[in-house]
Amino acid sequence: MDKTIGIYVGELIEYDMREGGWSIILKDHLLPDYIIRRFAKMSKEDRHKAIGNLANSYKRQYANVPKDLIERFRHYRILFGEVNELTDDDIFYVRKDAICVKKYCYHTAIDELIEFRERNVWNSYMRIVPQYKEDKQFNPEPIEFYWKESGHVDVKGVSDDALAAHEDGMLRVISTFMKHLYNLDYEEALKYIVRVMDSYKQGLGEGRNVPHPEYYYRRFNSESKYKIIQDGAVMEVDEIGPSLISHCDKAYNYRNILVPMMNLVTK
Repeated sequence: MDKTIGIYVGELIEYDMREGGWSIILKDHLLPDYIIRRFAKMSKEDRHKAIGNLANSYKRQYANVPKDLIERFRHYRILFGEVNELTDDDIFYVRKDAICVKKYCYHTAIDELIEFRERNVWNSYMRIVPQYKEDKQFNPEPIEFYWKESGHVDVKGVSDDALAAHEDGMLRVISTFMKHLYNLDYEEALKYIVRVMDSYKQGLGEGRNVPHPEYYYRRFNSESKYKIIQDGAVMEVDEIGPSLISHCDKAYNYRNILVPMMNLVTK
């Protein structure tokens, strides 16, 4: 992926290999038949764990299988690109068993065992880098947002478990902002984010009519807690009510999410 991309508007289609590691083991005979038969009887989840545990196998010839898979994943990704005539410009990102491209691919089965499937279709993309340095150890990692026409946003850079707590808070802001990007209305995107920033500073969340303004002050990271500063004490808590908004740390989401979003449409 081009790390300089801040915004991309257009369809992004993610394909991943169906049961990638297991399919490659079957296709390329990476394990003896008796182990393959044992794995075949397992559930998909248990089989995935068992394949990962091969790295710790007491038998050296099996311990190398996970490393072999890395190279073979690469081989089959290349084949997928070749049969679909993908160029470098068509490819948005590549991961172990997945490839995200800017056009639909119609040749998804490499053979009877190796098959790629359409997993996600997104319509716009945004990448921001947190800027709020709370301490010397702060090491900002980019956060990537993938928006669908339904309004759903997939996020890479914040744990999935944490994201549910943001659905009625910052994710609403991000989804609305990215909808304006999708419509190529950067002027309206800027007006919207500036309005949100003003409301946010006043303790109103996204605006005066939101039912739970406090949700917008949950820190947008994998811990997803509220930072409360009251009577000289600093606390991180899981839940708050509207009465504690005035004691919330507002700087984190403001500097790490809202300001970078505004910067993307003012460059």
